[in-house]
Amino acid sequence: MQMITLTPTQSRVLESVVAFMQESGYPPSTRELADRLGVKAPSVHEQLTRLEEKGYIRRDRLKARSIEILRMPRRVSCGRSPDDESVRIPLLGEIAAGLPLLSEANFDGQLEVPISRGLRPGNFFALRVKGDSMIECGIHPDDYVVVRQQTMAENGEIVAAMLDDGATVKRLKKSQLQVMLCPENPSYKPIDVTCREDFRVLGKVIHRLGRDAKIHGF
Repeated sequence: MQMITLTPTQSRVLESVVAFMQESGYPPSTRELADRLGVKAPSVHEQLTRLEEKGYIRRDRLKARSIEILRMPRRVSCGRSPDDESVRIPLLGEIAAGLPLLSEANFDGQLEVPISRGLRPGNFFALRVKGDSMIECGIHPDDYVVVRQQTMAENGEIVAAMLDDGATVKRLKKSQLQVMLCPENPSYKPIDVTCREDFRVLGKVIHRLGRDAKIHGF
């Protein structure tokens, strides 16, 4: 695929978007990008518009934190799907109790993820988001989240967790006395999982893709 050249400023903005998403698991706001880059918000807005025009990102004007990375100036080396522009990771449906997380019995297809998402070799899976409890961090109903499988997570990270025999996506908050799964929507209350035996971390959310993401069968 032929790449349209970016200016140094555009490359810097794009790399900052990717870095923020890798650190936080969700896209940055214009203000957060401006603070990260040490510039004013209108300047960031202009550069994002140029990146969108050149086909490197996509945004939904009606949603907050809706930046999606479509491609990067240089490719990331990792396992790829046949089209050489993406990787495919398992999309989990209902998670069967007692089976290994990435058992084929849990698979509901494969999610195609652009290689520009920066995936490194490792165990990744995807979940389809149900409900609107995470909308204020840019995760909307019917979006897909890419999760790196791990059993531990740091305070403040967005995680996929097992609860009530199903998977949920929430922000993990830990203190000396409590462990909470917190929504990013004031209409919902945090869930205290401190003493719950049915709670376990499945992994850390590292990316979000929109509802139009490509799904493949096995």
